[in-house]
Amino acid sequence: MGLSYKCYVLCAALMAVTTLYAQQKTIIKVHNAHAADKEVRISIPIDGNYFQENQRSSQMAPNKEAVIEFDINKEGMVRVVNDFRYVYVWVKPGDRLDVDFGPDNTYKISGANGSGQELYNKLYSDDTRSRYEVLEVYPRAEKRVEVCDSLKNVDVAQFKALLEQGKIDKDFYNRVQIEAELYYKLLLSTAIFFKMRSHVFSPEPDTQNLPDPSYLKVWQDIYSDLNTNADWIKSPLFNSHLGRYHSLLRLMNKPLTQRDLPYSLEMINTFKPLLKDETLEYAWATCIADGLASKDNEKAWLANWTDFVQQYPNSKLILPLKPAVEEVQDYHNRIGKSDACVEFLEDFAHINTLAELGERLKGAVAYVDLWATWCGPCRAELQYSIKLHGAMEKMGIMPVYLSIDYDNADAKWREMVQGYPLKGINLRANKALAKDIRDKVPGFNGIPRYLIFDKTGKIVNWDAKRPSDMDELLNQLKAVR
Repeated sequence: MGLSYKCYVLCAALMAVTTLYAQQKTIIKVHNAHAADKEVRISIPIDGNYFQENQRSSQMAPNKEAVIEFDINKEGMVRVVNDFRYVYVWVKPGDRLDVDFGPDNTYKISGANGSGQELYNKLYSDDTRSRYEVLEVYPRAEKRVEVCDSLKNVDVAQFKALLEQGKIDKDFYNRVQIEAELYYKLLLSTAIFFKMRSHVFSPEPDTQNLPDPSYLKVWQDIYSDLNTNADWIKSPLFNSHLGRYHSLLRLMNKPLTQRDLPYSLEMINTFKPLLKDETLEYAWATCIADGLASKDNEKAWLANWTDFVQQYPNSKLILPLKPAVEEVQDYHNRIGKSDACVEFLEDFAHINTLAELGERLKGAVAYVDLWATWCGPCRAELQYSIKLHGAMEKMGIMPVYLSIDYDNADAKWREMVQGYPLKGINLRANKALAKDIRDKVPGFNGIPRYLIFDKTGKIVNWDAKRPSDMDELLNQLKAVR
């Protein structure tokens, strides 16, 4: 009885400590004195796994700070985003961290493992395209592997020094060793991708110029443990690795099929026969998130979403993905329905110059958005423009959406105008107006581009702030009023 009672007490104590540990609030405070966008978003790990769409957001207070509290049951990587800037931090339940975004892309991270968090972000970008050239001077695949191992060891030594100085703890040190391994796999994979690029994108195998087998073997070795190594889905680098892995599969499995599908849907179909269990679940969900983020709103995503939910009915990834899927459904529900706030400018096909457009816009300050259905950055900015509709209406500002799509995209253009919806005046440039834009807009080098017309129909700003500049744009428009 005595021994049983002691065991009971010990187990109860352990359960209490475990519960207390799990219930500790993790707190991240973010400061950005230069932020135009006051929204701060963080991606919270799910059971220790990284999934960018599992987000919580908060608005900055007048002192340009936001404090976000959240619960996690396991340590994991968190992405902190504000005003198009982001850092990654590794946190345990109950950790406290301060992230201060300074000017000129500087930042300061203090709190739990602060010095190590800063070093991690300094060393490891999730976009290795800016660095892969360091391997280009080595013609042999085996030598590139050696170089990556050497660079990784140099990095890890820096973290080890911080550990010995007591500036980071052992758990953080263990995690960054894994992240370093995944980062240099990504760097190596990126370098091989650019070496093999012509083979990857050719529709059929080139029997006269076969891929270097040594490089192909190294590329395959990088992803040989995707289904067995749980560390892949814990890392924010997993998303970038999926793109490289898909390129390897395209190279190995020609000819390609279903090339008319959106790219992220093609990725899912390629991964399904090869990836398993949680790895496929996270890869599939990540591809859904990336595909929906493009705001193309292809209807095919709705059927794909049904397949995902049927295969993973209890997935914890369903809830964070659901709002974006519902946006696609709402988009298609709006198509074909009239909205009094969405106006197509009458006889817009006969407007041949910006001056003629100004005549048609007289009477109100107009904010003119030059965009096109095929332009990804344009679609991204339109999401901010939609958020500003109410503020512009209160100010008496007229939003004008001027598409430079060709005639063969007319149906897609009208669909997007109604589906988003783009509340304001909409028109599509004919060839003459498109030429006048190219000739008259100073330094015109592409879209998106924004113009401001005053109440007399005269252009008073040829390169206005973007919708994502938010308060800065609204202040710019107030000055014209």
